Amino acid sequence: MAQNRVTLDTVGFRAADGSLPSPVEEKSMLPFSFPLDLERDIFEFAARDDREMALQLVLVSKLVQRWVDPILYERVWLASRDQADQFIVALDSKPAPFFYNVKVLCLAYPVGRDRAEKILPLCTALVGFACWVPNLLTLATCRDKSPRRISFNFSLGEYTPHRVVPDFAASLFANITHLEFVDDTEFCTEWEGFDLIPHLTHLSFVWAKRFPLSTPPPHAQLALETCPQLRILLLLRPGFSGNAGDGLKLFNDPRAVILKRQSQSTSNIRSRWEKQWTPGETDIWNEAEVIAEKQAKMI
Repeated sequence: MAQNRVTLDTVGFRAADGSLPSPVEEKSMLPFSFPLDLERDIFEFAARDDREMALQLVLVSKLVQRWVDPILYERVWLASRDQADQFIVALDSKPAPFFYNVKVLCLAYPVGRDRAEKILPLCTALVGFACWVPNLLTLATCRDKSPRRISFNFSLGEYTPHRVVPDFAASLFANITHLEFVDDTEFCTEWEGFDLIPHLTHLSFVWAKRFPLSTPPPHAQLALETCPQLRILLLLRPGFSGNAGDGLKLFNDPRAVILKRQSQSTSNIRSRWEKQWTPGETDIWNEAEVIAEKQAKMI
């Protein structure tokens, strides 16, 4: 057990100047090894608190690696083909049940359909799923997934007919509470069936600038009319500079919120998505809920 002993360095006991105690001081301060279950708690707490720390902790010992690895894989963001290839190597090196630990998965456009098809079948316990890989929503590999939050670009890619409509009765949507589509507005105008998503409370669309602000998008209006359980309808509009209350005025419904769509850089997209899974962070849904509450008081 000596190799797994928790030291003052791993626990984080440092002086104000960042220096560690001398060996003599450390011995007097920490003269024993912690019980194994307490050691595990400490390592897991440190890994959850700081991902960079977690990457170092896996080097402490094989035992610590077994504790920390599942935490490292809880949230997976794959923004490039190289990152996807590295993840596929990990898939091949670990037993299939290990990937039950993957709770939040994001596949950015560069990952590509072929790599996504290798990754998705083993990630069977997703709670959050963001995917902007072309036409992936229709893949059979998505059918056994039932996350609570998803973000899709359904119309992206050369393989998808422009007027394809999502099947909201599919099992993929069975447990969804938060649903975000980043499709261009013109692809969504004929969508319907939002009432088939039984637990949907938060729904978001892009509202392109070329569509007049004076005319509510028909699919957004339909969602408000047919989904009584819906708490937030969020419309993200590039360059929008309005005020709280604009959604209420346009839709005559306090649940409708209009916010400015931020730059779609990779860093912004990642930050917005990860905030939803970071305790204490205010994400875009929180912002919309505050505005909807203000609008409700205006009635």
